[in-house]
Amino acid sequence: MRQVCGLDVHKDSVFVCILNENGVVFQEKKGVLTTELEQMLAKLMEFHVEEVCMESTSIYWMPVWRVLENYVGLKLVNPYFIKQLPGKKSDVKDAEWIATCLLKDLIKGSYVPEDLIQQLRQCDHWSPDEVAQSSPSSAYGLDFSKSGSSGSMASAVSTKNSVRCVKEQSPSANDYVDKSGVNWGASTKIGDVYWASVNCGATGDDLYGSYYYFNQINTACPSGWRIPTLSEFDALSKNYSGLTSLRNIRGRWFSGPIAYSEDVAAVFLPAAGGDGKNLGTKGEYWTSSIGEDPDYHFEFSWCFEFSDSDVTSSYTPVSSSSKNTYSVRCVKK
Repeated sequence: MRQVCGLDVHKDSVFVCILNENGVVFQEKKGVLTTELEQMLAKLMEFHVEEVCMESTSIYWMPVWRVLENYVGLKLVNPYFIKQLPGKKSDVKDAEWIATCLLKDLIKGSYVPEDLIQQLRQCDHWSPDEVAQSSPSSAYGLDFSKSGSSGSMASAVSTKNSVRCVKEQSPSANDYVDKSGVNWGASTKIGDVYWASVNCGATGDDLYGSYYYFNQINTACPSGWRIPTLSEFDALSKNYSGLTSLRNIRGRWFSGPIAYSEDVAAVFLPAAGGDGKNLGTKGEYWTSSIGEDPDYHFEFSWCFEFSDSDVTSSYTPVSSSSKNTYSVRCVKK
């Protein structure tokens, strides 16, 4: 005869109910210490229980699951679905009701990852010093494909995998997070210059950013940042990609002295246009460089420009620069 068990798991106790078609066979309250959980397992084996069901109550179900998982079939159930089924609940009755639902095949278990993945989710990270001291022969890795993701164990000596780094400290004052939540101070170093990751005025959904008159650019960058010079833009644009898209925003990647590829450090400049025109087809950026025409003796401001066919620079007379609005990309002082 099929015998099942319902467990009502609490922080300090587990209510056990073993049930078959004739009714309740056994019920008892147990503690949650490992020895007490092992005694509960022995009782399940004594009654030849093959299926056990419990609610996913906070994290209290985890040690119970660990003790039982190699001996009986387990189902972990969202308490919400148990409550949707009619029936009164009290402490011991909870376990009985869970067992009844299991016996009548009224509930479906939630997905519980294999033990390795559970350990990965709970383990603390190792510091570099701890890794060096431990000299492990194997290490955990994360694998993923179109069908899903999983953890795996591989040789720490002979296996080569990709590495994705995380930043240990919180953003500093120079890692400026604006009111829209964009950390555009997360800079990229090209040569000796640290470039902000987005344009001034950009938001999470609009990487094109704002447009500025020349007389506004000195206040566009936050503290610790400044407007690039024309020579810095020239150095940045030694190598670049074709006109492409990043999150549906058109622009070019610029990689400075290194030939552009997806594997090198690069800065994405959106083709934000200028004066509200040429959006997605042309980029126009103010520089801090000022020049003077030797023939006509008028002062002008340099701009950095690119389109789908060219990367160049142009100048605008200072006297008329108050009429033009271009993008601003800052660099660290």
